[in-house]
Amino acid sequence: MEVIDRSTRLSRLHPVSKRVRTATVALCCAALPVFATSAVAQDDKAIMLVIDASGSMRGKINGQTKMSIAKTRVADVLGKIGANRAIGLMVYGHRRTGDCSDVEQLVAPELGAASAVVNAVRGLEPRGKTPLAATVQRAADALQYRSRDATVVVVTDGIESCGGDPCQLARALESTNTAFTAHVVGFGLSKAQGAAVSCLAENTGGVYIASNDADSLTAALQQVVSQPELEPEPEPQATAIFEDDFSGSALSENWEVLNEDAEVYIVEDGKLLASTGAAGMPGYGKPNNIFRLKQDAPRGDFDISVNFTGELQSRKAQLTVGLYADPKNLVTAEVYRSGNSNNELILRVRKIIKGKKADQRVRVATGSCCPRSFDMVDVLKNIETKGGRLTLQRRGRKFSARIDWNGWTPNAKSPASVTTDEVVVLRAPGKPAFNAGSWGGKETTIVYADDFVISSIE
Repeated sequence: MEVIDRSTRLSRLHPVSKRVRTATVALCCAALPVFATSAVAQDDKAIMLVIDASGSMRGKINGQTKMSIAKTRVADVLGKIGANRAIGLMVYGHRRTGDCSDVEQLVAPELGAASAVVNAVRGLEPRGKTPLAATVQRAADALQYRSRDATVVVVTDGIESCGGDPCQLARALESTNTAFTAHVVGFGLSKAQGAAVSCLAENTGGVYIASNDADSLTAALQQVVSQPELEPEPEPQATAIFEDDFSGSALSENWEVLNEDAEVYIVEDGKLLASTGAAGMPGYGKPNNIFRLKQDAPRGDFDISVNFTGELQSRKAQLTVGLYADPKNLVTAEVYRSGNSNNELILRVRKIIKGKKADQRVRVATGSCCPRSFDMVDVLKNIETKGGRLTLQRRGRKFSARIDWNGWTPNAKSPASVTTDEVVVLRAPGKPAFNAGSWGGKETTIVYADDFVISSIE
């Protein structure tokens, strides 16, 4: 087995978030399977095997078809993968001949899914073509390579047969995210064929491994799939650097109130009570009473959070926390009712920079239309009596919104906390702030803020 190491980065950490990088394995064979990655699982070390079941997999080495060798050797290697590794399977060329769009995810990447992957591989019959570039692109997209680490390992016994350009694709992927890496195993390839696919590794800082028999295929798979478990990084430590528990009879001198309407907020009994004034929310409409600190947010990673309960009877009730400069410059975490017939409760991270908007959102709970259906009366009661903590998180240049429920969940299947995907902000505007009310309509919203905390994350 010949190994050409262009720039080994199997254990490289993300330059911003420093999370252990996601591992993807693609067995891409114009004749042999391709292993690549699909949807990103909860595990940062998730693996997606993308198997090329193209017609050339019927070719033989030492009397055995390449597909047969792949089935046996994949089973041998995956049988030694620990239950704490998430793994999935994507396949192409297994259903139709001559169809370059024949790509299918058979097993989603989940903890303990290795046996399901092995069983799915055993049922494959090679039929189709080899859309190598398209498959690697799909693997990269499934790994969300634009915002997080992504590694693809390609094992191929042939070259692109669907008009794609793997070399150009590799350059494009690497230029988008320097934490993207492709490793390539050439199974029974000639030197010329190897050169045609090794560029996937060369252009992304990966390794090219030439393999010519079953044993060397096992060794190659072990090198890229059965890597020693990386030690988990220590949990980030949060240190509170500002906290207001609203214990006085009025707002402290640390605050300023933008668009003030003193008739609809009050500090009493250790809480800041904020009610609906003018309809809107920061960056939308003309909201009253944006409570903003006079001090800047800390440098580096931080959390800005508010612990709250509330009477969110308005179908457009909202609570916002984050950084606020003016309506055209902000980065905020928001929990709000959608106002639509599905009665959705939405968590969103939103940025507006010089008037240009972007956001990421997730449904915290939805009405009877959807899998996370819930009893709205019960949810509103829990928000009123137990509440939660809404947080804007900054990690490097990435911001996300998080909500933690205080000892309850919207229904039995809901998690205790939910975090959105990130938005990227190069220069974060404004100062720490929060606002509560209704983003539309005339119904009343009342939010009780128990505390407002800024924590430095190290």
